[in-house]
Amino acid sequence: PEGVGPYTLYRYVESRQHYVYKLKMEAHELPASKDAWPVLFLPGSGGHSRQVRSLASECARRELQLGKRMYDWYALHFNEEKSALDGRLLFRELKHALATVRELSGMYPQHGENGSKLIVVGHSMGGVVAQ
Repeated sequence: PEGVGPYTLYRYVESRQHYVYKLKMEAHELPASKDAWPVLFLPGSGGHSRQVRSLASECARRELQLGKRMYDWYALHFNEEKSALDGRLLFRELKHALATVRELSGMYPQHGENGSKLIVVGHSMGGVVAQ
C-alpha cells in the first residue's frame, strides 16, 4: 500500500528444488489462488521478513504430502526497525499492516463458517502489531 510507510510486501513461494523469496511487488500484482488461504507474516522488532521461510517451508512440505496448495504466504518487511523501543515506529508498522490486510483480503474469497479472509502470524512485536 502506498503512502502508509516505507515498507515492502513480499511473497514467499517454494518449489521442490528451492525456495524463492519473491520480488518487491504490490499485492495486486501477485497471483492469488482461489482455494488457498492468504497468510501474512509480521516480523518482530529488528526482525526480517525472511523469517517467514520457517513456517512457509513447513506448510509447503505438508502441501506436497497432501497434493494440495493450501496457503499463499506473504511477509511485510519493516526494515529491521527496533519498534519495541519506539512507539511511533510501532504505530507506523500497524498502519501499514492494516492497509496490507485490507489489500490482501480483497484478493481472496471468504473461507470457513465465520467468513475469514486472512491469517495473520506475528513474531514477537509483530504479534503486538497483529493484535
